[in-house]
Amino acid sequence: MFKKITKPFQEVLLDKGLCVGCTAPLQNAKKLGNLTENSELVICKCKREYIHDKRMNKYRRATFQEEQQYLRSLKK
Repeated sequence: MFKKITKPFQEVLLDKGLCVGCTAPLQNAKKLGNLTENSELVICKCKREYIHDKRMNKYRRATFQEEQQYLRSLKK
């Protein structure tokens, strides 16, 4: 039930390019690296990780698998 209440607010914040935790602009977030040529992993100052879709200029929360993919790419 709690997720049903918070999800619309989080979607609005992400549409505006703001972090869902601290509402800081994600344009100012630290860029960790590219996952693909069209997406990059960014981390907010509150340590939440997001995927930035460069083509559509949209942000979304990073999944655990995407975080692991980035960590594996660092080990190579």
